Amino acid sequence: ASDAGVVELALYDLAGRRAATLIDGPLPAGRHVVSLDASAYAAGVYLLRLSAAGTTATSRLVITR
Repeated sequence: ASDAGVVELALYDLAGRRAATLIDGPLPAGRHVVSLDASAYAAGVYLLRLSAAGTTATSRLVITR
């Protein structure tokens, strides 16, 4: 197993447009914390897509005001 891998974490609106790239590059193995200042985004539902180690996971993020 590798100690590092290329990771991409991106935020998309429901129309499929990329709103932000939060991580794009190699990270060491382990747990990581990412902060997002949501004040620049309109209230609504977004998708967070995490790609790493050949797999992709998507989760919903709801921004409310």
